[in-house]
Amino acid sequence: MCGLFGFSDPSRSLTPRQARQLLRVLSVSSMVRGTDATGIAYNSHDRLHIYKRPDAANKTLLLPSASSHVVMGHVRMTTQGSAQSNYNNHPFPGNLDGHLPGSGPDFALAHNGVLNNDLLLRHQLHLPKTRIETDSYIAVQMLASAGTLDLASLAGIAEQLEGTFTLTILDKQDNLYFVRGNNPLCLVEFPRTGLFVYASTSEILQNAISHLGFLQTQPFSRVWLEEGEILHLSADGQMETRTFDTRRLQSLFYAPWGWPSFRNSKRTLSEDLLNTACNLGFEEEDVMILQGCGYCPDEIEELLQDPELFRAALQESYYEYAVYRGDWL
Repeated sequence: MCGLFGFSDPSRSLTPRQARQLLRVLSVSSMVRGTDATGIAYNSHDRLHIYKRPDAANKTLLLPSASSHVVMGHVRMTTQGSAQSNYNNHPFPGNLDGHLPGSGPDFALAHNGVLNNDLLLRHQLHLPKTRIETDSYIAVQMLASAGTLDLASLAGIAEQLEGTFTLTILDKQDNLYFVRGNNPLCLVEFPRTGLFVYASTSEILQNAISHLGFLQTQPFSRVWLEEGEILHLSADGQMETRTFDTRRLQSLFYAPWGWPSFRNSKRTLSEDLLNTACNLGFEEEDVMILQGCGYCPDEIEELLQDPELFRAALQESYYEYAVYRGDWL
């Protein structure tokens, strides 16, 4: 569980002081979803900047430039990749094809959730290994490989991800994208000023607004973003949406056999596959856990060709099973 937060102020209604206050209250209110690291991304002087630290929001000084009118933030609860190695923390920088050296990142990406097929995707798509251990980084690599940042490329990426996710992406032109998977997100608009503010949950957002006098008296309306929907919020406040297919996403948590009876899935696995796994030192239960997480027999067979990759996938799958049973609480 992590937290997303931020704002877009197309009409420049906030003073620099109000923008800093809003960011401070949003980040601190979001600490209920993570205290291991805090980070923001923003544009200033034609360059996209990322600032992040392995610390809680109330101990992190977030000071975007006074000229910045869109800020994308993240608070982290570590699930994979030590927060003490700051490169594992969000937001992550990314570059598209045609990137000019020395011009800074083309986009920044933040993720709330847990992806269970990041290593498999990296293997299948022939993406390079990286020192970044966080599962979220696969989305950065896939977007960079796509070479374009738009609704279509984001939909293509979202349809390949398995696990839980909601993504936010900020580009160098202050375009903000929201990719709503099966993790929460709450976005509101203040019609009087054109200000947009978001956080992972409505409770976090309401708590933040209640602590800001300059927003308390302003009416606001919810911008609804459903599971399987992508929203493009442009620098001038225009909105454009697109949907993506969520069937692959849901297969992890709504597999027909269900977690409680995952042992019964053995009947769908060939004896050759189970014997191969056992010969490599794995247990039958290991194979069934992978299938319970949504891996098909062909994908399991491919993983077994690289035992190190199989172990990595299994480790992630055990985490998902622990979440299901409540062992992580």
